[in-house]
Amino acid sequence: MTRSTSSAVAAHGYDPASKTARIQFANGRIHDYPEVEAEQYQQLAEAESLGRHFNQHWRGSAHVRVS
Repeated sequence: MTRSTSSAVAAHGYDPASKTARIQFANGRIHDYPEVEAEQYQQLAEAESLGRHFNQHWRGSAHVRVS
């Protein structure tokens, strides 16, 4: 996973084989987001504000809490 300086998203990563994005939040919780296209993840990874992008485009999406 790639660490970030965001106050909301501590780290993020992507597995292209399973099309799964993993987000670790600042509170330590880790969620997996299945069926994410590479372009969607790239937009998050390159966003000026990871937290804002997540809230606008990912919040409420189907996810699995890992820890």
